[in-house]
Amino acid sequence: MKNKLYVVFGIYLIIIFIQILWPYFSNIQLASYNAVFSVLYAIIFFCMSPNKKLVFWCSAFAIIMYPFSSSILHLILDFILLIRVFSMVSLFATNSFTEKQINVIKYTFALLVVADTILVLNPNYYGNSGRFSGLMGSSNTSASLICLFNILWWEIVKLTKPIKIKKIHLLLNLLYFALLFFASKTRTMLFFLPYWLWQIKYIYSYGIFVFAIIASLIINIHPYSLDTQSMRLESDNSTMTRSFLYENMYKGIAENMYILPHGSGTANVLSKYITDNDNFSPHNDFLRYWYDWGILAFIFFYFFARKTKELFVINIDIILICIGYISLSLHNILLMPTYLIPLFMIFNIKTLFENEKQINFNSKKI
Repeated sequence: MKNKLYVVFGIYLIIIFIQILWPYFSNIQLASYNAVFSVLYAIIFFCMSPNKKLVFWCSAFAIIMYPFSSSILHLILDFILLIRVFSMVSLFATNSFTEKQINVIKYTFALLVVADTILVLNPNYYGNSGRFSGLMGSSNTSASLICLFNILWWEIVKLTKPIKIKKIHLLLNLLYFALLFFASKTRTMLFFLPYWLWQIKYIYSYGIFVFAIIASLIINIHPYSLDTQSMRLESDNSTMTRSFLYENMYKGIAENMYILPHGSGTANVLSKYITDNDNFSPHNDFLRYWYDWGILAFIFFYFFARKTKELFVINIDIILICIGYISLSLHNILLMPTYLIPLFMIFNIKTLFENEKQINFNSKKI
């Protein structure tokens, strides 16, 4: 059924609006309910996914991890994570959006991007550090999410509109990307810069492409930019804390011969112990899962990447988007459904249009 993904899109929007509006109605941190949303998404994806055999492999993971895990709750959450991720991959690979649904998606995410742009002008959305908190109320996570919305909006425009419209839209998308980067001061957004530079080459010309690269380098090495980054590094004590935490996590991984797991949730426990802060997280999803799962983390990411490569069209655009997306691991949101869903919407829509283009090309040959 083509409506399955549209149902997911509807549920996703409801949850996004809950996350946006929550601070206005409650003082309780919404992050406390992340596990609830994770379970909800896992149930939805699994019920809609055609591949029910993945329960066997996820159960095998849980059985292997059980002797190492001191917390059954964390082990259950990891099991749910695996169910959710692989069910989502299967669901997005076996279903597609209709043309009308894609238009609704385009305008919906365009409105969210525009809304975030308007909020940039509101001083109430800037914290003590002078960073724009965005729609989601947190500089890094909000900037990462709106960056994905911006790419999704642009990709649909690129696939459906004539070249003149594309040129105007790309300019708007680039201006917003730059505005969001300087307002939020989220350094990981620079991982998305190669993608946008490639879009300039694709839509405009090599001359403007080269100019854009030089301009990007000048902006990033300009004394004002360097001073701003230096001041932030000096005032951001978490930078040194993260380095110390990474070092201790790597030592723990080495002590377990690089392959044996420490157990589900242990990286979070280590982070809280080292920092003496119950809200501090590992800030590196790859190290976190390597520390928790040992060699099983490599197996998980291998099959995740392999299934994605097999089921979706992979081209230079997708590769550059993935490079940007990997940076989300530094905010511990790499595998969160809030960010994975728009990413796989991009995969799904690009694959749909690529397949239709191939069918039209083959019919013309015949």
